[in-house]
This record gives sequence, structure tokens and C-alpha cells, in this order.
Amino acid sequence: ETLSRDKLKHFFDRITQSGNRLLRLVSNILDMSKFESGTMELIRTTHELNSTIQIAIDELEPYSKDHKVDIIFNKYTKATLAMIDQDLVIQVIHNLLTNAIKHSKPENEVNIELTFGAKKFAGKEFAGTIVSIRDHGPGIPEDELNSIFDFYYQSSNNLNRKDSFGLGLGICKQIIEAHNGFIWAENHPEGGAVFSFIVCS
Repeated sequence: ETLSRDKLKHFFDRITQSGNRLLRLVSNILDMSKFESGTMELIRTTHELNSTIQIAIDELEPYSKDHKVDIIFNKYTKATLAMIDQDLVIQVIHNLLTNAIKHSKPENEVNIELTFGAKKFAGKEFAGTIVSIRDHGPGIPEDELNSIFDFYYQSSNNLNRKDSFGLGLGICKQIIEAHNGFIWAENHPEGGAVFSFIVCS
């Protein structure tokens, strides 16, 4: 039997998706093992954070269009220089944006904002650049907010568990902490979840 072009495309798309999922899993496991063994090296140089965020947004444009979700970026009005490992910070933004898009309904939007400020967590104060990403999804149960960055943990509100390994947010946490920063999640008063991280100056 000769398969139609549409059926062939469907099969190849499924193979590509499975391959990408496996590649993400292997990459996440390698990153996790490097952090846990202390062999992950940060290459920190000066970068402009508006531009760094825009790189991640541009890379995800096909993905966001496929999900019919707009990414709205509220840029900071001045130059935002920081000493970061740009590739790793882009990885964090990429992961948070991907999750936000997955949890947003079609014809909706994901908002990303860059600000400056200070936050206190567990008696320690962090001051620097804050990146916040808000979705318009179901939000996170309050009793799960402190566990969401644990390895292998998946929120009970995650409708895409079969596409997730519970590693991405844990790796984000390790990357941001390696930058002497902090990452956290909260629910927006008007609905949806907000994931934020602060990179210390």
C-alpha cells in the first residue's frame, strides 16, 4: 500500500517529536549530572539582557505560532548589562517560556518583563535584574509553589505530563543559583502563573 503525502508527513512528524523528546531528556540529564558533580562551568561575560531575552523569544517564535500564543515582551527602557553565562540564561528563559506557552490557551499571550529590584528569601537579600514570565493558564496549587523546582516534580495542574520529565525547572534553579541569584513561582491575582528569577549585579 502506498501512503499518501499527508500520512507520510504525519509519521515523520511523530518520529521528529519523539527524537526531540529523547534529545531533551538526554540533555537535561547531562546538565543535571554536571551541576550535581560540580563540573558545570559558567562562562560569565557582560551581556545586554534585553537582547538576551529577545534571542530566546526569536528562537521560540515558530513554537509560539504553532500554539497560537503571542509573546509580549516589556523591555526595560535603558541598557541592562549583566555578567552572565548567556547560553545558560537563554536556556532558563527558553524553558520558562516553553512552559508558559504550553499552559496557555490558543489566541492568548505570554508576558515577559525585565525590571530591577531587590527580593528577600529565607533571610537573604538578592538585588539585581528580575525577569518575570507570566502565562494565562490554570496556575499552580499554593501547596506546590515551594516544590515546583524539585527534580522530577510535576504540578498536579500540568496537563502535559507525558511531554515532561520534571527536570527543566530543577535545572533552571541550579543555573540561576550558580549566578548567585534566586528563582521562584507565584500565582498572578488575575489568573495564571508567574515564574521569575533575579540575577544579582
